[in-house]
Amino acid sequence: MVERAAALAYGGMWAFPGGRVDPVDADPDRPGDERAAARRTAVREAREEVGLAFPPDALVPFSHWTGGAAQARRYAAWYFVAPAPAGTVVLVSQFLLHRDPRFWDDPERFKPERWTRDEARTERHRYAYFPFGSGPRLCIGEHFAWMEGTLVLATIAQRWRLRLVPGHPVAMQPIITLRAKHGMRMIVDACAR
Repeated sequence: MVERAAALAYGGMWAFPGGRVDPVDADPDRPGDERAAARRTAVREAREEVGLAFPPDALVPFSHWTGGAAQARRYAAWYFVAPAPAGTVVLVSQFLLHRDPRFWDDPERFKPERWTRDEARTERHRYAYFPFGSGPRLCIGEHFAWMEGTLVLATIAQRWRLRLVPGHPVAMQPIITLRAKHGMRMIVDACAR
């Protein structure tokens, strides 16, 4: 994925995130061809932003996605597959992708309601959220984790209300899974029955 002033490759794809296609990016051999212009733009941005140089024909279109009309901010995203030299390590950063404002409104804010609207799930790119991986590396425990998490949270919420201890530091510690660096010290209050 090409980001301003950062190199981020994921899934073997370079993404043109829908920025402006400059007139200079139009393909003179294919006037009006939006895909060809997006491909040339991706090549230009990869060269300018992360120093990668390859010909436009090296990029094979993989996917094109435009946000739904209900979204406040619409954009077009082009995804291309590009060859990588043998031995290249490709990293998919769920942490960064799950906080990408192109896919998430106010991404740093805890908003459980974003999961309650059907359109919120259907308008987003299918790989905008993949907490358990995807493809042949999909976590074998995904279905169990969703079931266990739902049951545990429902059981706790029936009897208890949890509040963070005032002044307790909250910081992330990304290791293999994302966890709280200092734990989460909570005040537990019984629910009225």
